[in-house]
Amino acid sequence: YSQAIDVLVTIIKDRFNQPSFLVYECLESFLLKGLRDKDISGELSYLQQIHSSDVNVQQLKVEMKVLKVIMKGKNSECFDDILKHLKSLKSEERELIEKIVQLVKLLIVNPSTSATAERSFSLARRIKTSMRSTMTAFRFNIEIP
Repeated sequence: YSQAIDVLVTIIKDRFNQPSFLVYECLESFLLKGLRDKDISGELSYLQQIHSSDVNVQQLKVEMKVLKVIMKGKNSECFDDILKHLKSLKSEERELIEKIVQLVKLLIVNPSTSATAERSFSLARRIKTSMRSTMTAFRFNIEIP
């Protein structure tokens, strides 16, 4: 049993050490730590390395202070809470934290893992039947609403 548990632990660690998940974790912890007045220097240096062309780290520091003022008194336990509050802001308030909004957009489009694509290919392989092998690619890829 101990060997099976070791294998499971290793698989779980590998799952959470994927590069895309580490970026997702950094972006989320930057927002959450920044709102809780915790040290965000590690996240800022990581963001500088990964997203230097997308995000200005110096402006992020300033805008994080503005975001704290805007969200004062609002509960932000997770990224979803922050996202809901940002969606409810007026456009003038969003302009004050333009780089934070840009960072949130990056976080939304960044897949936390690549498992979705892997499952899609696996599913396509399982449903490949004689009917599928005679079907054109166009028909196979049509999405049904």
